[in-house]
Amino acid sequence: MPATSSSPRDLVLGLVHGYNADMVRPFLDSLRRVAPHAQVILAVSEVTAAARAELRGLGCTLLPYRYLRFRLAGRKIWPGHPRLGWLHTRYAAGINALPGLSPAAKLALRARVVRHIVDPNTRRFVEFHLALRRLLPTYDRVLLSDLRDVVFQANPFDLITGDGIMYGLEDERETLGSQWANATWLTQVGGAPLLATLAHERISCVGVVLGSGRVMADYLRQLVETLTHPGINIANYHGADTGAHNIVVRRGQLPNPQFADFSTGGILNMHGLPEHQIRWNADNLLCDAQGRAFAVVHQYDRHPAVTARLLPRLGVHAARHEPTDRFFFQHA
Repeated sequence: MPATSSSPRDLVLGLVHGYNADMVRPFLDSLRRVAPHAQVILAVSEVTAAARAELRGLGCTLLPYRYLRFRLAGRKIWPGHPRLGWLHTRYAAGINALPGLSPAAKLALRARVVRHIVDPNTRRFVEFHLALRRLLPTYDRVLLSDLRDVVFQANPFDLITGDGIMYGLEDERETLGSQWANATWLTQVGGAPLLATLAHERISCVGVVLGSGRVMADYLRQLVETLTHPGINIANYHGADTGAHNIVVRRGQLPNPQFADFSTGGILNMHGLPEHQIRWNADNLLCDAQGRAFAVVHQYDRHPAVTARLLPRLGVHAARHEPTDRFFFQHA
């Protein structure tokens, strides 16, 4: 990793799909307070020209993409349609059998196919891999994050001091095997035998991942490899990104992994966190067991009382949430 300087090269990656720029304001405004130097690149789709202009005005670089769709005999058709499932399980094996292509070229080709059959949350990882695989290693630190339910209390990049990666863990009372949604997602991507192997492991949330540039590039590569494994069908399958993420996390092939949770600090995932376990420090910030403020607060909107107390403290305004599932309605 390049040596840290007074002006480090830090990058934020996120997705804006089907909603307006106002929903990103708490994220961006709180980020600028703690890391004004960070570059922000957003994958954007299904948003208006006015929203794109506003995001650019807020200092974001946009990575636009479109979903393929067309009509045949009056029916709406798109590459990720469930009726094409028999194709979705075969494309990867066909690409892998092509002669004269390197493993990297085969992965890139699989990625260009799978990008058209997955839901927006999963597609963001594929888009970032394709667009930035040669650029990411040049960054000191990279944050890959959800946008509409994340705010910052401190500089998140200070959590990474060397080559490595940080994952956020969810409530310790649930595991990959005991929580039905995560068990379903992991089975869809990795199969029932893999779920049996990983069932005892804690759940890692895909919503916030932080790492050095080189390691983040490798993380995205492994994620896309997992999503394009021959024989699986993840067409428009909500949760495929989480399933693949937990497979990569528990495979343990990336250097210097750190795990952040309610006790260890750094990243706070609040979904499922009991109200009585929420802690505030003397500075009126959400904190870990040692009183240290979390740098990243994810899913704060699951707790209305937290939203009402935290956002004014950070000097940001709550955004009016609009539906984010237009993609699915449009392709019904």
